[in-house]
Amino acid sequence: MLDILAGMFKEIGWDVAAAATPAEALRLVSEEEFRMAFVDNYPGSIEVMDLIDQLRAADPNLQFVIMTGNPNIEAAVRALANGVADFLRKPFHFEDLLVSIGHVNRKIDFEKQKKELLANGSSLMMRKRVGDDDGGAQEEKDGRQARGN
Repeated sequence: MLDILAGMFKEIGWDVAAAATPAEALRLVSEEEFRMAFVDNYPGSIEVMDLIDQLRAADPNLQFVIMTGNPNIEAAVRALANGVADFLRKPFHFEDLLVSIGHVNRKIDFEKQKKELLANGSSLMMRKRVGDDDGGAQEEKDGRQARGN
């Protein structure tokens, strides 16, 4: 599967690196910067979350998608709670993979924007709307008037 996926992505012009072993994945991540990693959870391999923890230690910005033929709801919930971006259940179609990549890219972009806002000292202020029966003008929580929509 590794060679097939790598070949498909290379055919559409993406820069891809494939690692057949956890050690090779760790070496690649320590040498290069990657946007996302697809990690295959197959029986007999290193515990997938242990590998993800090791890869994340090498690159805290790396996002992960777990591919598994043996889905386990508890493991999926635990992985998502620990920052895994998505799960793909095998067998999957190439379109499913593209949807997952879109999801990961949106997450990466959101995190980047959040970091930029925080780094610039920006803050987002939201006010509570108090009543909609005042002809379009909304009263702010502190009593000042705001423009209607």
